[in-house]
Amino acid sequence: MRKKITQAIKWLMGTAEYAWGGFGYDPEECIVLCLHSTPHAFLPQLEKTINWLKREFTILSPDDFERYCAGELKSGPYVLFTFDDGIRNNYAAAELLHRKGIHAYFFVVPAFVESVNPKSYYLEHIRPIVDSSFENKPVDFEALQIAELLAMRSMGHRIGSHSSTHDLAAHMTEAQTIHEIVDSKAWLAERLNAPITAFCSPNNTNFSINSFGKKLIQEHYSYHFTTFPGPQNRPMDTHLILRRNIELNWSLGQIKFALGKWDLKRWQAAIQTYKDL
Repeated sequence: MRKKITQAIKWLMGTAEYAWGGFGYDPEECIVLCLHSTPHAFLPQLEKTINWLKREFTILSPDDFERYCAGELKSGPYVLFTFDDGIRNNYAAAELLHRKGIHAYFFVVPAFVESVNPKSYYLEHIRPIVDSSFENKPVDFEALQIAELLAMRSMGHRIGSHSSTHDLAAHMTEAQTIHEIVDSKAWLAERLNAPITAFCSPNNTNFSINSFGKKLIQEHYSYHFTTFPGPQNRPMDTHLILRRNIELNWSLGQIKFALGKWDLKRWQAAIQTYKDL
């Protein structure tokens, strides 16, 4: 009941803010979207979301996003798609995006890819609580495999690291942190025969990244996608990329709330904590 009430409040607030005057984003702002599981039954919702976003934003590819970060694009506002965890049902989403001329970042967990029991790994290390009305097929609990990742790269998508195990935590030793951040990059680069320039911190960035981890990310990656919400604007810090989480089983009103500006102020302290590491 509490979940339904929360969803209803977000729907109301998102719908009201959008109806009042849109989002009011500056032409140079970029919204980086974070999605996770993309079950096949919900792909029509993804297509509807894309079609709606196209009316409000210019959708960037990873190559475009790099140009945006360099200050070369100034006629947005923009939106970029990113997908976390490397779930196998993302492959159909990647194909759908490609058919619509859209390309995204997909962040992968090597230990999940290598797991002999992917469903157990997924439930233990990535998403302990699942909604069975949303994720209920075998492909919803499996990892993208190397052949699929290579095919996604050939479509124009970009593959990044989501840490080696998804268990990255700020209390880890330096050796453990190196394994999560540096070794995951090497694992992906070797198997995909491609540079890995983007890292996405798992869970809550302030819980998963300490000062040593932050330094490693800055040394080994050009881009760090965080869990902090908010729009991007310039001057751009490519090692503190803010994102807005949405999911395919959300209503359009909930998505509008996620893209709105109602709750941004409450995240400023958390973002400043990370900046101060």
